[in-house]
Amino acid sequence: MEPVFSVIVPCYNHGEFLRRNIKSVAQIDIAVTELIIVDDGSTDEKTLKELDALEQEGYRIIRQGNAGPGAARNNGIAMAKGKYIIPLDADDMIRKEYAQEAYKVFEANPSIHIVYSNFKRFGDSDTVERYTSFNLQDLMLTNSIGSCVIYRKSAWEAVSGYDENLRKGYSWEDWDFWITLACHHFNFLHLDMIGYDYYHKNMSRERDFLKDRIKVNRIIDYFEEKHQGFYNPKAIHDNLIFQVKSSPVGMLGKIILAAYFPRLYQKALKKGKIRKYLF
Repeated sequence: MEPVFSVIVPCYNHGEFLRRNIKSVAQIDIAVTELIIVDDGSTDEKTLKELDALEQEGYRIIRQGNAGPGAARNNGIAMAKGKYIIPLDADDMIRKEYAQEAYKVFEANPSIHIVYSNFKRFGDSDTVERYTSFNLQDLMLTNSIGSCVIYRKSAWEAVSGYDENLRKGYSWEDWDFWITLACHHFNFLHLDMIGYDYYHKNMSRERDFLKDRIKVNRIIDYFEEKHQGFYNPKAIHDNLIFQVKSSPVGMLGKIILAAYFPRLYQKALKKGKIRKYLF
């Protein structure tokens, strides 16, 4: 029997987390599920031993040189037989209820191509990230739907997968992929539930990356060029500059009111004392 779900797990030196990852995938019982682990050129000895052990136990391991998570996902999905794809990072865990609800949505609504959920952090944080109904403007400004997003393999095929040029973007390849799908008019649906557990660890490497503004600006330039006509944060930037130049004191006051005194801000809006939104 052909699988319904294909869970793709890129792994780069995260062998210590694979067993709990696999355990979470094994709980998906609504449909036949295949698991593909893609070794993205791991160098850690413990990870390599764990991957060898899993392979001997019958798990499917794909080996590749280090090319980044986008390439790892693409290689795994290319080999996948399921019609629905679940990209799951090696240190995260999926909840079976999420897969169950996604299955029901896809089977009942052919027009829905992508399903996403909220998630709960664990590790050095136990907070919940809650998303809202899909909004293209939100997505253009930030990754507003997360990483473990379930989608039809046909959608991945239609846009030629993840952009492998973003291998050093620290999850920006996910964000770019969602934008690409949205720009190709695929439909997203938010499930208001905790769908997966996200391992939150010391993000010093990501913080160091974000501090390197030259690299960050290059990626933003890349996004703007790639998604011309859809992605234009410069327009918001220019408009805010215009508003500040027109009324610097008024604009500053409005920002402070909206950020620190939201109730007073809402009252001022209702009374017509200020115009809605900062732009």
